[in-house]
Amino acid sequence: MSKLSSITALALHMIALAVLLATQNAHAQIKLLEDKDLAKTDLAECVDQKSAIVWPVQSAGTPMERLPPPLRSADGQPPLTLDEVTQIALNHNPTLSEFAARIGAAQGLWLQAGLRPNPTIGYTGEDMGALGTAGQQGGFVAKEFVTGGKLGLNRAVAQTDVQAAQQQWVAQRMRVVSDVRAAFYEVIITQREWELNERLATLARKTRETEEQRVKALESSRAALISSELQELDLQMQLQGAQRRYSDAWRRLIFILGRPNIEPTPLIADVEAIPDIGWTEALRRLLQNSPELAQAATALDRARWVWRRARAQRVPNVNVRASVRHNDEIDDTVTDVAVSLPLPVLDRNQGNVRAACFEITVARCRLQRTEFRLRTKLAQLIRRYEIARYQAERYADTILPKSQASLELIQNAYLADELEYLDFLTAQSTYSHNSLAYIAALREVWDSYVAIDGLLLTGSLADRAGAR
Repeated sequence: MSKLSSITALALHMIALAVLLATQNAHAQIKLLEDKDLAKTDLAECVDQKSAIVWPVQSAGTPMERLPPPLRSADGQPPLTLDEVTQIALNHNPTLSEFAARIGAAQGLWLQAGLRPNPTIGYTGEDMGALGTAGQQGGFVAKEFVTGGKLGLNRAVAQTDVQAAQQQWVAQRMRVVSDVRAAFYEVIITQREWELNERLATLARKTRETEEQRVKALESSRAALISSELQELDLQMQLQGAQRRYSDAWRRLIFILGRPNIEPTPLIADVEAIPDIGWTEALRRLLQNSPELAQAATALDRARWVWRRARAQRVPNVNVRASVRHNDEIDDTVTDVAVSLPLPVLDRNQGNVRAACFEITVARCRLQRTEFRLRTKLAQLIRRYEIARYQAERYADTILPKSQASLELIQNAYLADELEYLDFLTAQSTYSHNSLAYIAALREVWDSYVAIDGLLLTGSLADRAGAR
C-alpha cells in the first residue's frame, strides 16, 4: 500500500500543479484586464516593438519622425515655402503614423503565420481503484506536425499583406503631399483673390465719393450715384467672400499639416509659373509608379498564394502522441505511442481550392479595371489642365493687359469729364470679370496639375479603415 500511496500522491501532485498553473494564469489575465494602466503598458510595449518594424524608406522623412522644423511668425520673418510646409505635414500628419502602424501589424501576422504548433503535455489516469490499486497513472506528450509546406505558404500569403501595407503607406504619403500642395496653392490663390477684390472695392469707394461730389456740383445724375453705391456694395460682398475663402483655405491646410493650432503664416510661390505636363509622360509615370496599380498587382499575387495554400491543405497533418504510465495492478511501466492523420477521402478541400481559383480571376480583372479607371481619370484631368492652362495663358498674355489698359484710359477720361459713369462702370466690370476669371483658371490649373503629378492620389484625411 505504500507504493500505492506514493503513486496516488504523485498523481495528486500533478493534478494540483496543473490546477495551480491554470489558476495563476487566469488570475494574471483578470489582473491584466483590470489594470488601470493597461493602455500605458500596451503603448510602451508597442513603442518597444517599433525597432522590429521594417519601415518603408523614403527620401523625405520616415513615418515615425517627430521633430518638426520651427514655424516662423509673420512679423519680419521670411514666408514659408512649399518644401517647408510639406515637411511639416510629413512630420505631423497622423495618418502616416497610422498606416505605418499597419505595416507593423502585418509583420506581426506574418511572424505568427509561420509558427509551428505547440506540443501538449498532460496527465493520464485509468482503472483507478481497480482491485484496490491506483490503476494506471502517468503522463503523455502530444504534437501535431504540419506537412505539405503549409507554414511556408501561410507566410507567403502574409508577406503579400505586408507588401500591401507598405504600398498603402506609400500611397498615403503621396496623398498627404498632394493635399498639402493643393491646399498650399489654394491659400496663395485665395490671397490673390482677396487682394484683387480689395483693390476693386477701394476703387469702387473712390468712384462713389467722386460721384457724390459730382452730384453736389450738379455735374452728374442721382441715378449714376445710386449705381456707384450698388457697385461698391457688391464689391464689398465679394471682398468678404474672398476673405472667408482665404480663412477656409488656411483651415484646410493646417488640418492636413496636423497642426490645427498654428496661426496663418505668409507663404511664397509663383503660381503664375505654370508647369508643363503632357499625356504621354503623365501616363508613363502613372503606369510605372502608381501605388494603386501596385496594390492591385499584389492582390493578384496574394490570390495565387492563397490558391497554393488551399491545394496544400489536402495533405493531412500528422498527430503523434506518446504516453508513459505505471500499471499498479501488475507493478510494471507501460508505454504507448499513437500516430494518426485524417484520410482525405471525402473532404479534400476541393471547395476552397475552387473558390481560390475564382479569386485569382477576380483579382486579375480588378487589376485591369484599376488600370482602366486610372487611365480614364488621368484623361479627364489632362483635359481640365490643358483647357485651364490655355485660358490662364490667354488671360495673362492678352486679355488682362488690354483690360487694364482700357480701364486706365476710360478712368482718365471719366475723371476728365469726357465719359459718363456708366462707361467707366462697364470697363471696371470687364476688368473685374477678367481678373477673377484669370484667378479661377490658375486655380483649375494647379488643382489638376497637383492631382496629375501626385499620380491621382488625393484625399489624405478620408477614412480608409477597411483597406487591407
